[in-house]
Amino acid sequence: GGGIAITSALIITIFVPFALNVPLLVQALVAGILIIFVGGLWDDLRPLGAGAKFLFQGAAGAIVMACGLSLDIKIFPEWLNLLITLVWIVGVTNAVNIIDIMDGLAAGVCGISALAFGVIGLLYGDLLPAAMGFALFGSLCGFLVFNFEPARIFMGDSGSQVVGFTLAGASILSAYTTFNNIAIIAPILILGVPIYDTAIVSIIRIKKGASPFMGSPDHIAIRLRTLGYSVKATVRILIVSTAALSATALTATLVSATKAITIYVVVLILSCIIGYRIGQVDVSKPAPTMETE
Repeated sequence: GGGIAITSALIITIFVPFALNVPLLVQALVAGILIIFVGGLWDDLRPLGAGAKFLFQGAAGAIVMACGLSLDIKIFPEWLNLLITLVWIVGVTNAVNIIDIMDGLAAGVCGISALAFGVIGLLYGDLLPAAMGFALFGSLCGFLVFNFEPARIFMGDSGSQVVGFTLAGASILSAYTTFNNIAIIAPILILGVPIYDTAIVSIIRIKKGASPFMGSPDHIAIRLRTLGYSVKATVRILIVSTAALSATALTATLVSATKAITIYVVVLILSCIIGYRIGQVDVSKPAPTMETE
């Protein structure tokens, strides 16, 4: 039921500033959010297959792209920018859906990411992504009051997919390359936790000969639990990680290209080291029952 609250608050907050003069792109974004919400709610009530989920997500992505939402990487032809945009929208939507496995995790991590996009939009005068980021941050803060462990309400697919879709849209609308062109990578850092988790889970499952779309205990959060961290401590670690990555991404948009590249290389090396260490955790062992802060 949390998805209903998150989506309602998000749509109302996005619409209100425009009164009756709502731009076409905003209408398309709201339409896309509603399509994602309906598909997610359907999946909550009667589980859908991966193909049906992709259909809803692809339809929502096509609508916003038809109304002007697209990457504009100068060295790429238009068709490739559109393809990358669609893959990004569907990918981020599913990445957020995948990390929604623990009380407060998806909402906490995505709340920080939404705040980061709001701040970047405000700094560079991009009011629509700023509004989307702050609106999503606010709706997730309200939701988190009831979702931290022990959770009394859950966002479900209707909530997690809407959150992912909104983050994907806000990330494309924001400007990053005022000071250097390499800063276009910044959204990958801001959404680093869900993207990183999805990548690791997919790689491990494929290596095992399993489908990346099938559930299994390969998530970073579950591996941290296996190492002995409590649910609350695990969520805190991943929220703080998101905040650190977001601050790093913001810094990379404000410095020279050389410094930005250095920042990204350091993050990549650390990610590889952490990914290797996390990958060595034996998830066949049950997580400790003793909760420690």
